[in-house]
Amino acid sequence: MKGVLDHAMSVSSAMSDSDLNATRAADKTFKRQATPKIISKQSNVTVHRGGTAILHCIIEDLGPKTVVWRKDADEFPLTIGEMTFSQKSGISVDHRKLPNSRTQWDLVIKDADYSSAGIYECQISAKYIYTHHVRLTVLGILLNGTQYVDLDQRIHLWCNATGLERAPEDVDWFHEGHLIDTQAPKWQNRVRVVTYKPKVPGHSLLSELIIDRSVASDRGNYICRSSDLTTTSLKVHVLNADTDPERRSPVANHQPIMSTVEQWKF
Repeated sequence: MKGVLDHAMSVSSAMSDSDLNATRAADKTFKRQATPKIISKQSNVTVHRGGTAILHCIIEDLGPKTVVWRKDADEFPLTIGEMTFSQKSGISVDHRKLPNSRTQWDLVIKDADYSSAGIYECQISAKYIYTHHVRLTVLGILLNGTQYVDLDQRIHLWCNATGLERAPEDVDWFHEGHLIDTQAPKWQNRVRVVTYKPKVPGHSLLSELIIDRSVASDRGNYICRSSDLTTTSLKVHVLNADTDPERRSPVANHQPIMSTVEQWKF
């Protein structure tokens, strides 16, 4: 009788082991066939110019598939897996494993500048293509305009200041460290400062500095400073066409400048 019981227990144990192995195999098959899913909720990232932007992409059941980051407007990828293909320095991928079959593939952009702003796409190539988009906004001040001008010609600078929650209240202009006062003898009847606010309240404020009939003393550093004390600068060269050896800008200074209101669509 004891022998019969031992035999029955042995058969039962063998069947249990067989069933367990089958279950494990089925579980592995399920995991291999599981559909990857991007579960990131982040859709907007905002940093100040010069800061580090981290764009999240969290994926469930990625398996052997590859994650690609690209900027929406660019043809070529920035990263494939953990490899970086961007020619711009400061771009990398931070990869880490998370619980519950999840992995995190963050795009890291160091020293962000205005060219970094835009829409980025985290992509998985599988039977279908899965994507997640994150918009990056870079705050600060962008200063542009005339850098090379002949004597007696116009200097035209414009400054676009962006705030985090709202547009700055105002912008101040400086020349060689001194606040530009349009009523001061040096600038009177030659200088205008025009400020534009968007028709719909937003995050940007645009200010123009227009200097007519430039003189030699107008050359030097111009600074745009927003009311939140963010600054940027631009060096302007006033040239004497006959004697000044400095190289001119490739853009002709005498071409009419399109109204800045037309250039910036609020």
